[in-house]
Amino acid sequence: MSGLIADFMYRYSLLDNLEIDFNYVYNLTSDLYKDFNYIYDITNTVTTEKDFKYIYSLYEQASESINNSFTATIGTDSIRFIQLSVSCDEDSYCFSFSGSVASKTDWDLCVPDSAITIVINSTKTIELVIDERARQRSLEKTKYTVKGRSNTSRLDFPHAEAITEDYSATTALTIVKAMADIESITLDFDIYDWAIPKDTFSVDEQSPLAIIKTLATAAGAVTQTKENGDLWIRYKYPYSPTTFGDVTQDITITDVDDIFSLSESFDLKKGYNKVLLSDKELSSQDEGLIAIELDSKRNGNKVVFGSNENVYIRVFHDRDYTGLITSGSAQLIKEDEIFEAEPEDIDFIREIKPTTSRYIHNIISFTWYGNNLGAVVKSDANQVQATGAGENTLGTGRLRYNSKADIWLIDSPASQPTIFKMLVLKGFEDD
Repeated sequence: MSGLIADFMYRYSLLDNLEIDFNYVYNLTSDLYKDFNYIYDITNTVTTEKDFKYIYSLYEQASESINNSFTATIGTDSIRFIQLSVSCDEDSYCFSFSGSVASKTDWDLCVPDSAITIVINSTKTIELVIDERARQRSLEKTKYTVKGRSNTSRLDFPHAEAITEDYSATTALTIVKAMADIESITLDFDIYDWAIPKDTFSVDEQSPLAIIKTLATAAGAVTQTKENGDLWIRYKYPYSPTTFGDVTQDITITDVDDIFSLSESFDLKKGYNKVLLSDKELSSQDEGLIAIELDSKRNGNKVVFGSNENVYIRVFHDRDYTGLITSGSAQLIKEDEIFEAEPEDIDFIREIKPTTSRYIHNIISFTWYGNNLGAVVKSDANQVQATGAGENTLGTGRLRYNSKADIWLIDSPASQPTIFKMLVLKGFEDD
């Protein structure tokens, strides 16, 4: 692993070195041994989150400076800006701009609430509304500034009126469209609509925009504004990680672009790209009923694996599931294999039902060290119970038991890291 550590100790170029370094084969290190017992995920680490938080520098290449041209108009009047900044990002629901105009004549035309059109490089047209204007005077000169945002900003305070309502049976699209119609804004609802039963959704003194954002967030979507001023509700993650290679990039950055530093991170939210079908909501106890670990016997006690090496894992479970893999292949080679687990010392220190490290198929024997608290039996998937154990008792002993697990064979390709996940499909029982 020393080669891998060395590669990540220097800055990455936007040139060919970037592609080489980020295609490095990720090994399963000894640090990950305990992570194979983690629920659902074989690693409990997100490589993209760890590896892409670097600053990229341009070096040994001549950079080309790009001068952007822009025009601004209010109705038929042209506004002369001597400085202009227009911005929008994924977390901003609308475009915003600020700039300095050339003269008082231009400034007088920038009346708050006026619609202004900004065209950048003759190709990108952005429709905005002026929020405010100001001037700063000195003995030498006066500076005139103007600020504004997209017309969707009128759906928020202080422009919008507060709404309080208990909604009857309706749909998310119906509510969002009603909010957009308040300011006659065109809506692009680019996600699936869903039903909202009666008396399940209510708002108290909220702005139309806050209501829209609440419904969008519930569906894993973000609220944004298009360049023409249309309100756009779209999924934040439209593609799963396993399809990234098939997606056409939105932009390609080269060494001649006017970019001197770039930072990038991928935020993988909890529950993203995971589907659960069941007849009840998972509890923390339910989540503990499926786990993964390395099959040390079949792997020859190895915990570090090279490119294209076979990796055997054990999946312990007491409900039905399916296995998913991000790259390479995963094959179920043996189902419900029964084997004797490593003996464990179990403590009943004011503990009625202590847990075991693996799931119990059946108990072979239990030997008490000193105090005998009676017969020890299986209580739950990975718990035992002594007949005489209680809140004020003390006892310890050695447990021998058989465990049961499915055996999977994973073959990961040389070019990509591999993550194996468990997806619970069925098998839930009522409490």
